[in-house]
Amino acid sequence: MPEDEYMMIANVAVHPQFRGNGLGRGLMEFAEAEAKRKGYSELRLATHLLLTENLSLYSHLGWSETGRDESRIYMTKVIR
Repeated sequence: MPEDEYMMIANVAVHPQFRGNGLGRGLMEFAEAEAKRKGYSELRLATHLLLTENLSLYSHLGWSETGRDESRIYMTKVIR
């Protein structure tokens, strides 16, 4: 979702039957490539605190935590 200064990722989901096959990574890489193609230099997202596997994946892909509230972790990634 394009914003003025960054691109926001709203939802990423992989059916449980297909987890572990690199689809989530592929979706995130696609989002990053699209944001870069459109001239953005930053991506942002929010994930639920209980979805620890998402946090691990995003951290591994170079995302940084920027804040938390009672249910969400906010993250950003600078696109190079």
